[in-house]
Amino acid sequence: MNGSCLREQDEEDPETASDVDRGNIYRVVVARKEAEETAQQLASRIAHFRSQEERALREMQTMRNRLETTLTKTLTLSDDIPQANQTLNSMAVAAHPLNLQGRNTMARYLNTNSKQTKMPSSERRQRLRIPHSREQLEFLAKQKRALELHRLEAARQEKERRKVALAEQKTKEAEQEQKRRCRKERIRAEEQQTIELRLEKQRQMREAARKQQFQRLATERQRQHEALNLIAIMEEEERNLRLRLEALHFHREYMNQELCGGLPAATRRDRIDDDTACIPR
Repeated sequence: MNGSCLREQDEEDPETASDVDRGNIYRVVVARKEAEETAQQLASRIAHFRSQEERALREMQTMRNRLETTLTKTLTLSDDIPQANQTLNSMAVAAHPLNLQGRNTMARYLNTNSKQTKMPSSERRQRLRIPHSREQLEFLAKQKRALELHRLEAARQEKERRKVALAEQKTKEAEQEQKRRCRKERIRAEEQQTIELRLEKQRQMREAARKQQFQRLATERQRQHEALNLIAIMEEEERNLRLRLEALHFHREYMNQELCGGLPAATRRDRIDDDTACIPR
């Protein structure tokens, strides 16, 4: 018996196994597609970040070259040549980490900045005493104004985008509310129409039932009246029959007495005439 049960299970298992295999294959395909999409997104993000890093490095290199040129022009006019060499060396050391790529770029840059912050106060004071040219100040002012304008423009655009998004959201909500209100009104009108139709149908049914009841009542009254008339006729006929029957009984008794000879002939004739006159026709 167990062998037959196992054979039946083996006969029924192929469909179940095929369903399970199809489900597993579908899940594997879906997981592979999701992994490929995630990998593509990550690759695009990495490429975007690398392009931004390269652009920032190029901008920093350009700014460093401009600053070196400006400082060289400024320091050539002064007599402190060793101080100029020291300043250029410090700038080269400070700008060196910016040319690196990868994860260690920021760490090396922070280490260099920490080392620079630990330099003696006299050297730091000498660096602060470096005169700035008018071109450099104008360049820094322009950069500052450009950054400020860019920040203001970005803030204005963000504000405009938010305003447009808020207006679109309000419009969409108003449209949805209008659709919802129209749907509610339509449903309410349909319900009201259904209620009115049901009430009208009930009223018609009540009218039909009342009319049918009146017709039945009239028919019953007519039948009752006919039955009462028939009863009256039958009672009258019964009364007449009873009277005739009593007259017949009386006449029979009289005939019996007459046959027995209990009365004279003249008296018997008069009574016979009276009895025949009393019998109803």
